Amino acid sequence: AILSPLKHTLKQQEQLVEELKPLVAKQEISASGYNPKIQYVPHERIEDFLKSQTPKWNQSLKDTKTDYVGYQDSIYTPIIAEWIQWYWKEPSTEGIHLRLLSNSSEFESQKMTPSTPSQRTILPWGGLGEITYSTWINGDYVILINVRTRPFYLIELYDPAYAESQRQIFEAVWKVASEK
Repeated sequence: AILSPLKHTLKQQEQLVEELKPLVAKQEISASGYNPKIQYVPHERIEDFLKSQTPKWNQSLKDTKTDYVGYQDSIYTPIIAEWIQWYWKEPSTEGIHLRLLSNSSEFESQKMTPSTPSQRTILPWGGLGEITYSTWINGDYVILINVRTRPFYLIELYDPAYAESQRQIFEAVWKVASEK
C-alpha cells in the first residue's frame, strides 16, 4: 500500500517516456554527434588564448587534412606579430600550410612574409574590397577576430559543418583572387 503511489508515478513516467520516443527520434542529430561550442575571448586574453588553443587547432587541421585558411584584417598583423613568429616555431605546427587573403599591408609584405616559412601564403585581397574582420578556418574550428571596433574580441566556434562550409567559400574566393 505504501508503494502504490510510487508505482503509479513510475508507470506515468514510463508512459511519458514512451510517448516522447517518436518525437525525439524525429529530431535531426549530426553524423558526428557534436554540439557546436562558442567561446568569447576579450581583448586582454586574446594572445594567451591563441597560444593555448594552437595545439588543439593544429590537431584539428591534421585530423581534417585541411589547410589553415581564411581572411586577414592586416591591421591586426603587427599586434600579433610575436604570436605569428611563435606559432611557426611550435612543434604542433609542423606540416601545417596556411593560406590567407589579406588587405595590402607594408608590414605584412616587408616584415612578416620574409620572416615566416614558405608554408605561410598571404594573398593580397587586391581590388575586391577591404577585409575588416579576421576569420580563420582551422580544421573544425572557425576563429573570428575583431580589432576595428572596441572592445576588441575573439570568438572561437567549434562546428565542423560550419567550418566546412566556410572552407568551401574560401576556396572559391581564393581561386578568383589568385586569377587577378
